[in-house]
Amino acid sequence: MGNLDLLCNALSGLKIIELSHPFEEHMPAWPTHSKYFHTLWNSYEHGDRATTYQIIINEHNGTHIDAPAHFIREGKGHTWIDEMPAATFLAVCRTLDVSFLPKKGEVTKEHIVDWENKNGAIEKDEAVFFYFGWSKLWNKRPNDTEFSSDWPGVGRTAAEYLLDKKVKLVGVDTLAADVCNTVDFPCHYTLLGNNIPIIENLNNLDKMSTRAYFMALPLMIREGSASPVRAVGFVEK
Repeated sequence: MGNLDLLCNALSGLKIIELSHPFEEHMPAWPTHSKYFHTLWNSYEHGDRATTYQIIINEHNGTHIDAPAHFIREGKGHTWIDEMPAATFLAVCRTLDVSFLPKKGEVTKEHIVDWENKNGAIEKDEAVFFYFGWSKLWNKRPNDTEFSSDWPGVGRTAAEYLLDKKVKLVGVDTLAADVCNTVDFPCHYTLLGNNIPIIENLNNLDKMSTRAYFMALPLMIREGSASPVRAVGFVEK
């Protein structure tokens, strides 16, 4: 049996978890970012041969991956989304439940170490996700206020610890990986500055096991600061 057969057999024995929110008009967005629009362009109901829509989207709308160049102007971290190998976005992933944190709470190194003591060490080239429970607040405007304010995030000591662990990618179920209203963005600068991309607005992390497999391929956007993705997790059935 070849490697392809082994892969197919392995995938057939796993359950797929949807980790993205649907892209739809009026979904939550960063206050200064342009919004998502899905506009009818052709329609067979209007006499056209086929139906098509025009999509207008900010790179950072919805469930998306930040490229390092989103924050890093120069140096080794100045990498656009199209310059990152596809393998960056496929990884064994660890999901940490930090939903006990309060609004504007901060994940620390100590939180991660405590989790590792109970669940096993995070290894090099793994993805690490933080379940804050925030995805349950996701709602369309004007009912997005709770989701779009006071969210918790990944603090400096946690980001530096993940950098030392040489993780491949970090993800959150909040609007941004840093704590709401941060002024110095320690998580973004620490991770993106070292070519570790960040995925934001994840969904259903509460359905993930502590160790699973993850896949979310970004679009090949030339000089893209980010890309919307369809993220999925693979867990044991």
